[in-house]
Amino acid sequence: PLTVSRGAEPVEIGAEKQRLILALLALQPNRTVRREDLVDVVWDEPPPSCLDLLHTYVARLRRALRPADLIATDKRGYRLSAGESELDLLEFEALLARDAPGEALALWRGPALADVERLRQHPARLALA
Repeated sequence: PLTVSRGAEPVEIGAEKQRLILALLALQPNRTVRREDLVDVVWDEPPPSCLDLLHTYVARLRRALRPADLIATDKRGYRLSAGESELDLLEFEALLARDAPGEALALWRGPALADVERLRQHPARLALA
């Protein structure tokens, strides 16, 4: 499941739309995710104000995550900036790169983002699986 913690303390990341945004950013860490891709994940039929709402949800995520610069903005979209000690996916990839598959598999807690139904068939999640 999608979980966030600061040390041993869980961090509440908010409502479903914010969770969807964070989940998609976390599937593609350190890469810009286009606003249009985020809109497609969050809404079946985007409202006219979808880009403003997206901006609001990202601002709320920044406040929850701290430091706020974990989510960067550029002209195309948003990027979750994280290191291997901050994101399980990056830690997993780093362990594989160091030829430590046993340690990498020890991180396994079940299917990635099992509690984020809207991303079940998303190409980024399928590639990870």
